[in-house]
Amino acid sequence: ESLPEPAFSDAYSEALKTALIGDEELFTKLSEEPPEIWRGLGAAELIRRCARVKAAVVSEDPREAGLRRVLNLGHTTAHALEILDPELSHGRAVGLGLLAAARIGRGLGHTEPNLESKIRVALTHLGLPTTYPAPAPDAFLEKVRLDKKRADEKIRLVIPIRPGRVEIVDDVAEDIFVDGLNALV
Repeated sequence: ESLPEPAFSDAYSEALKTALIGDEELFTKLSEEPPEIWRGLGAAELIRRCARVKAAVVSEDPREAGLRRVLNLGHTTAHALEILDPELSHGRAVGLGLLAAARIGRGLGHTEPNLESKIRVALTHLGLPTTYPAPAPDAFLEKVRLDKKRADEKIRLVIPIRPGRVEIVDDVAEDIFVDGLNALV
């Protein structure tokens, strides 16, 4: 209850990420119910639901050999943006990363066509940004190449298929990955 609003709202993007991974109903609630609900007593439900999704994933893959990677949804883009702009908070970067991942997934033909729009609506509803000045592609890719979750020289990315379902793609072409930045402008 003592957190300043920006810090609390940053947590919403991580909750939205978790809902995209494994709780379709929570995704809907985060998109439609007033954000104030998740303060106070509502915070317990939010934490419980997010913990349930994360625990289910971790219990199936305790050593991060496969499935557990889904917890990185939105983070490949987020980490690159954070390196390029140290003023950008982690939560806001993750929200932007969710948009980019949905755009990439749609470009690959895996993501339901309107999911990017649904994520944008949810982020706006939760008071998080949905646009950001796209970095130069070369600078962005340079930071992405530093990502510890890469598969050899390939970009590994978690993409949302629909609320409650994600997929790991092990070889996203750099041009398709950079196209994900177009979701931010």
